[in-house]
Amino acid sequence: MPAENRASDDSVPDRPLEPVPRGIGTAGPMWWWVMPRRLRENRLARHPLVAKLAGRFQLADLATTVGTQGLTVALQAVHSIMLARMLGAEGRGEYSTVMYYSQLLVYTGLMGTLFSIARRAARATVDLLGLSRAAVRVGLATGIGCMTVVVLLALWALPAEKAYLAPWVIAATAVLPLEQMRLALLAVDHGAANFGRYNVNRIIAAAVFPLLLGLAWLLGLKSLSVVVALAVISPGVGLLFLLRTHRWLPPGNDEQPRVGTLIHEGAPYALSAFATQLLSRLDGLLVLWLVALSVQGYYAVAVSVANLLLVGPNAFALFSFNAGARTERSHSGKMLVGTAGGVLLLQIVSGGVLALIVGPMMGLVFGSEFLGAVPLILALLPGFALDGLGIFAQGYLRGRGKPLIGMWARFIGAAVMLLLVWLTFDRYGPIAIPISVSVANAVCALLMVTAVAADWYREGKAPPNP
Repeated sequence: MPAENRASDDSVPDRPLEPVPRGIGTAGPMWWWVMPRRLRENRLARHPLVAKLAGRFQLADLATTVGTQGLTVALQAVHSIMLARMLGAEGRGEYSTVMYYSQLLVYTGLMGTLFSIARRAARATVDLLGLSRAAVRVGLATGIGCMTVVVLLALWALPAEKAYLAPWVIAATAVLPLEQMRLALLAVDHGAANFGRYNVNRIIAAAVFPLLLGLAWLLGLKSLSVVVALAVISPGVGLLFLLRTHRWLPPGNDEQPRVGTLIHEGAPYALSAFATQLLSRLDGLLVLWLVALSVQGYYAVAVSVANLLLVGPNAFALFSFNAGARTERSHSGKMLVGTAGGVLLLQIVSGGVLALIVGPMMGLVFGSEFLGAVPLILALLPGFALDGLGIFAQGYLRGRGKPLIGMWARFIGAAVMLLLVWLTFDRYGPIAIPISVSVANAVCALLMVTAVAADWYREGKAPPNP
């Protein structure tokens, strides 16, 4: 979709998470060898700091996954710009209303199975083909269930002045089974560390929607109905491409876990996923209910700009998850602090650059109609910068099989946000929402970083394994 839970310790991977050098799924032939030889063989690639950060992954996996995340966010920024240009502020607000509940349930509705599937795929003895088939069935089952939920929300949970959009909200539910099947199958590649195929499919899925929007724009088709139809088509195209790279999942007699089993294993992750989505999309719910459509359009644009700060943290979180899932504890506390400090520095620098250029660039890129989004962007930037650090820390905690820590941190952050909006909205208006987001993300990041530090301290005090 145009637009990221824990099992018990017995599901910790029992092999190094290294890519499988085969076909389109290989990280080596697809990515490593396109790098200059000097870069592959120089001291940087062998530096202990890089080795500790990348673990058993090739350096190319880390670089290309960060690059993929950056390209994916860039493509999302392109489609956000095109939506703004095609629909205007009020139309952009209508589109946000139409897609909100479906986007809310894309990850939450999978009930933690993305992480349970990934942890299964990380095991040396698992049948990846059978697991892939089971993953598709999981996505189909949860997608149909989520469609039912969104239909009910469309009928009963829209503000009166936006209730006329209910038919479009119902139509948009078609994205749910398509996108959840794609995400569940992609989780197999994540867990198996097959980052070549993983990254290629993420790029293709992110590119489809802006390409379709560009074609519609050239043809002069700029209505809400056209945009919603393209939003439904795009995840279907991404799913077909992913199935093609998996050779259409040929039939066989291999062992396939049951859908119920995967959902049961994902139950601890489901709460964490719900808490993550609650905090990351609670501001959207508040905007949906508290402000007019034009301001909702401004806020949608503001979020798309602030999302640029999550490029690095979302990519590094994949590796922090796998690092936490490994049984050996080879990382030092000094390295942990250094990596967290590097992520924080990245966020501060990126946020500062965005704050400096967003004012002059807003009218040029999105159009003068969206200059009202600039104050919202400036208020969101601190929150998204801190959220990046929290995402990195939560990835590690998920890999360690400790999802409840992140869950409670997110719930506390959501409570802080609601309290601040309740106290300040009447006085300050819509700007109170992004300010509350920043405070809530700061609280959440502090709690999760403290939990990671405590985990490493306890690990250092524990006796070594025999």
